[in-house]
Amino acid sequence: MPEPTTRTSLSNTPERRAYWLARGTAIPTDDLSQHPAETPRPATTTRATGLHTHIPFRRVAVNPAIHPQFREKAVCKLYCNHCATLMCKRGMKAILLGNTKVELFSTDTPPRGVQLIHLDYTTRNCLCRIRDAACLGCGNVVGYHVTQPCEKCLEACNNGHFWMFHAEGVHSEDRMDQNGRQLLRWESLPRSEEDKDHLEGRAVQLACR
Repeated sequence: MPEPTTRTSLSNTPERRAYWLARGTAIPTDDLSQHPAETPRPATTTRATGLHTHIPFRRVAVNPAIHPQFREKAVCKLYCNHCATLMCKRGMKAILLGNTKVELFSTDTPPRGVQLIHLDYTTRNCLCRIRDAACLGCGNVVGYHVTQPCEKCLEACNNGHFWMFHAEGVHSEDRMDQNGRQLLRWESLPRSEEDKDHLEGRAVQLACR
């Protein structure tokens, strides 16, 4: 069986290549096939696909002021049960430290919808000094403010909140994230001074006074 013939390029010599270069003409394909090292390579492109694009890991910013035990809790809006006035947008469902059978709501910043009334007093559950908080819309007492926490409560695992709402005095509504798709958790909630939603509501309240 005859051996296959090998194509021999007419330009496979230095002289022939110099000829093409002197004319300013691209080297013919048969010359390039004989010199693969000099074959121009196509420009590489990046395809924006899930298989080729590297997506860097984004770490969720965690509010360091929140105890790890409470970071997964949902943030809620609180409304007065008597007149539906908005109390605050930074609520958390909690339990009373002095009596864990008592469920209530709390917040970490002075609520915009209440006013402190009367004088401080204590209860039989602990030695904390508290003062009642009334709804600005209807005047009903909906919670209280811990004006001076006792040593026992400070040493216990707590969420650091000193504004409380009675479960029978308010009703809650889950607060969504900025995209409106997922529940907002306390670990992702900005500090009160950086919470635009909270500050916007407070600015409206101050403008109405």
